[in-house]
Amino acid sequence: MSFCTKITVFICLSFLNFSSLHAHNHEGETQIFVLMGCPGSGKGTFSQYMTQYGFKHYSTGDILRDQVKNKTPVGIKYKEDILAGRLIPWSEVTKLIKALVEQSVARHEKIILDGYPQSSEQVTSLDQILEEAKLKEKTKFIYLSVDQNLALSRISDRLVCGSCKHVYNLKNYKPKVADICDQCGAKLEKRVSDEDAHKVKRINRFFSETINILDLYKNNQRGELITIDASHLIEDLPGLKNKLLGSQKK
Repeated sequence: MSFCTKITVFICLSFLNFSSLHAHNHEGETQIFVLMGCPGSGKGTFSQYMTQYGFKHYSTGDILRDQVKNKTPVGIKYKEDILAGRLIPWSEVTKLIKALVEQSVARHEKIILDGYPQSSEQVTSLDQILEEAKLKEKTKFIYLSVDQNLALSRISDRLVCGSCKHVYNLKNYKPKVADICDQCGAKLEKRVSDEDAHKVKRINRFFSETINILDLYKNNQRGELITIDASHLIEDLPGLKNKLLGSQKK
């Protein structure tokens, strides 16, 4: 093969590699589902269902509990509040969410953001984060609507893997082996914030305070708002995939 032929082949292969990389990045553009709902509405179950479509689940509760586990300054300072499921200063949570979104953009991830925003101040902060990341057109807001009593019942029966965070329910989604995660084999546990002393307070707080932020998303003024009846099993809802992904922009 002559020198000129080798150069021609090299240029062609380089062009093909660049084109493939460009196509991959386009297909892997960051998309966000902002997931809202009271404790026990099924946010974890919904997120597990969406992993089959390439979405990664980020729960503010898990993020904060990891702060405690890793003994970060935030985790040390607010340990008791975090483990009890109480709110910590919204500015601290916003810093973590901003870093998460920036990381997801860099990785071209499709993500589910669960548990943020919870106040009008956080709604405004999220607007700014999405604006700066140029993600406002690639974000959908999803509200899981459920009866308060059903939510309490679900929390009572909930177990979570301490390692991979997979969620189980002792009534309708039991592990194959008692107290052992099907996904990774780690031990299942009950969150401190799911104990009787905390769960009623958390649900009451949602229905008396947090739910009011939905008014800020009505009429799609901040993006598309999708309300889902979460009293049924997620996988049993007809047309759920098309409702969520059918109009996603490529």
